[in-house]
Amino acid sequence: MIKFDNVSFTYAEATHPALKQLSLEIKQGEVAIFCGKSGSGKSTIAKLINGLIPKVQTGDIGGDIYLNQQSMAQLSMYEISTMVGSVFQNPKTQFYNVDTTSELAFNLENQGVPPATIMQKIDQTMNYFELTHLLQRNIFELSGGEKQMIACASVLISKPKIVVLDEPSSNLDMYSIKKLQQMIRYLKQQGTTVIIIDHRLDYALDLADNIYYIDSGQLQQCFTVNDFRALEQQQYETMGLRYQACPIKNDMPHNDNQPSIHIKDFSYGYNKWRQTKQLNIADFSIPEHEMIAIIGDNGSGKSTFARCFCGLAKGFKGSVSWQQCHAKRKQLLKHSYMVFQDVNTQLFTESVDQEMKLLNQDIEETHVNAILKHMNLLAKKEAHPRSLSGGEKQRVAIATALISNKDFIIFDEPTSGLDLYHMKQVTQNIQTVHAQGKRVFIITHDYALILELCSYVMHFAAGQVIDHYPLDHAGHDKLASYFQVS
Repeated sequence: MIKFDNVSFTYAEATHPALKQLSLEIKQGEVAIFCGKSGSGKSTIAKLINGLIPKVQTGDIGGDIYLNQQSMAQLSMYEISTMVGSVFQNPKTQFYNVDTTSELAFNLENQGVPPATIMQKIDQTMNYFELTHLLQRNIFELSGGEKQMIACASVLISKPKIVVLDEPSSNLDMYSIKKLQQMIRYLKQQGTTVIIIDHRLDYALDLADNIYYIDSGQLQQCFTVNDFRALEQQQYETMGLRYQACPIKNDMPHNDNQPSIHIKDFSYGYNKWRQTKQLNIADFSIPEHEMIAIIGDNGSGKSTFARCFCGLAKGFKGSVSWQQCHAKRKQLLKHSYMVFQDVNTQLFTESVDQEMKLLNQDIEETHVNAILKHMNLLAKKEAHPRSLSGGEKQRVAIATALISNKDFIIFDEPTSGLDLYHMKQVTQNIQTVHAQGKRVFIITHDYALILELCSYVMHFAAGQVIDHYPLDHAGHDKLASYFQVS
C-alpha cells in the first residue's frame, strides 16, 4: 500500500513547488499509471516513493507518505530499498557492475542471500522471460533495450513489494516493449504494486487499475481505464498526452517517378553474438525526396547504417549515389550530418555562435542570424550550448546541420522520452530541415512521429533492409502491424 497524505515538495533552490498537497492511496497489487506533461511532477512522485527524495535529493517536504502502513520518515534508505525496486529511463545510471550476471545478483548479494540461491533465482527469471542470451555479457556492449531488460530483470529477481518504472519504454523497440509488458503482467500476477511513469501509455493500459493525471504538481483527475479510453482525442492533446487509440491513416504524398538514392554494397563489422555482419546491404534504392523512417528492433543495424551513411564508421565499405554525385566513406563525411539522440556529444564550443561557425569560420553573420532566428535561438546566440535546455540543444544541432549545407540529415531517436508538446516542437523542426531541400532520415521507435512526418519506411533486421515501402494505405497497414503491442 502507498499513501500520500497532503504531500507537497519544493526542490532545494527552486522557487515553485514540484508537488502541491497531493493525496492518494494505491492498494497492494495495483498497477497505477502517472501521466502528464513534462515537468508536471510525475518523476517527483516516483522519487518520493523510492526514497530518493528526501534521502538523496533534498528540499522542503510537507505531509506524510506511508509504505505498507509505515511512515517513510521513519524508514532508512536500506529499509525502503528492500520494499521498493526502481527502473529508470536511463538504466546506465543504476548499474554497479560491468557484466550482466553480476548486475542481476547485486541486490540479493547486498541482502545477504546465499550465492547458490541467487544463481537459482537468476536462472529462473531469465529462463521465464527468455532472456538467457543476456547472461554473462558486457553491459557496455548491450543495446539500450537490452540494458533496460537487465534493469527490469534485476528488480524482478529481488521481488520487492513495490516496483517503480520511470519512463521505462522511452528507448525500447517493439520486441522489448512486449517483454516489458510481459514483466508488468507477471508482477501484477505476483501481487506486486507497480507504479508506471511514462509518456507512452498504449503498452500498459490493459494492465492498469487507475490512471492518475498530474498537472502543475497537482492531481487533476484519477481515471479508470474505461473512462480514460472514452476521452475524445482533443482531450488527450489538451492534457499533453501521447495516446491515440486509433491512429489516423493519412496517405502521404509519394511520387514513383522521382530520382532515387542508390546504396551499393554496404558492409560493416561483425556481430559475434548473432554470428552475422552488423550491416550487409548488397544493392538498394530509395526515393530521394521522401521523409524516410528507419525502423527495426534494437541491434538490427539502424544506427550502424546511419553511422556508415554519414561516413563515421571506419572500416565501412560501400557507396551512395544520387543525382550526379557518387560518394564513398570520406566523401560521405562531407555530404551527411547526424543529429544524435544525446546532442551533448556533438556540442563542442563556448557559445551557440561559435557552434554555428565551427565548420565554416567564413560564414556570413547575416546567414547565421537568419537560421538562429528561424530556429528561435537568436536570443541564445552568446549562450554556452551546455547551459541550454534539452530542446534548445537539439535546435542548436539542427541549426548547425542547416548551416553546414549538407545533403543528408539523419536524426537518431529525436523524440525519445518527450511528451506531446515537445514531440510536436521537434516535428516542426524536422519539417523545417526538409523544407530546406535536405534529404531526411529518422531512426525511431515512435509510431506517432512516423505518422506525423514520414512518407517512406525502411525496415531493418539482422543488418539488412528486409522491407521498404511508401506510406500509402498498404504501407500504413504494414507499419501498424509492426507497432502492434498486443
